[in-house]
Amino acid sequence: MGLDFTSIKDRHGAAVYIIHSGNVLEQRAAERLAADLAKRAPKHQIEVLSAKSKDGESIVAFYSLNRMSFPHVLVVRDDDQLAHHWYGQSLPTAEQMAFSLQRVTES
Repeated sequence: MGLDFTSIKDRHGAAVYIIHSGNVLEQRAAERLAADLAKRAPKHQIEVLSAKSKDGESIVAFYSLNRMSFPHVLVVRDDDQLAHHWYGQSLPTAEQMAFSLQRVTES
């Protein structure tokens, strides 16, 4: 399915969506996290989105994410079910996220 209500081109398998509030510092941190995660999970789709963008807003609404606790990191299965969700300033490392992503893919 791949969040058909967005304009994001979906690839097969679990995907990671990193949603930031839209401020520049948070955006840069999200992009660094995505780059680090991509090195550890190169076969997986990783998207960085602003909550202020149309797609970001749609995902925030669809999963009823807390708009006061950015960033949000979502691991979403092919059927759009949320497998993992981390948010706020206490995110796990990219290595821990890659491990969780691998576990979702194997199940």
